[in-house]
Amino acid sequence: MLFGTGTPLSQSGPGFSHQLVDLYATNIGDWSRFLIAGIAFMCIFGSTITVIDGYARVIAEAQRLSRANQQPQSERAALIWMVVLCAMAIAILFLYTAALIPMLNFAMLMAFITTPFFALLNYLLLVRTKLPEALAPSAKLIWLSRAGLLYLFGFLGLFIWWKWIL
Repeated sequence: MLFGTGTPLSQSGPGFSHQLVDLYATNIGDWSRFLIAGIAFMCIFGSTITVIDGYARVIAEAQRLSRANQQPQSERAALIWMVVLCAMAIAILFLYTAALIPMLNFAMLMAFITTPFFALLNYLLLVRTKLPEALAPSAKLIWLSRAGLLYLFGFLGLFIWWKWIL
């Protein structure tokens, strides 16, 4: 909705939030302003809770597995990681308050670069784990996975060439 209007994207978080709500209110009607703001807040807040909870549990489990600990995952470890992640997120927000676009570019760049590697780890886990025959992937699925990996790493290579070599 912003494309072609000549309006520059705001560099600050609050400015971007106002811009987003204004864009929707302009197109839907001024009556929707508070509704859009509330929905946007709930989406962002829900995503934040999900990410912090998920990251904390994964880190705690990875930590447990790296120690060859056979005990079930400790809720205390996950809680500690949640607090650490929240502190890091707050620190990042304070450091990047006036620089929304660089923060978004950094997040996009890291997500784009790490995705093929996470997909590779997922693939290796799937093919190296002894699964019951009913759960084991078929040869077609293995080849489809390899094609997906080739696609992801190919686009990563093109991105690196376009961003830093070209």
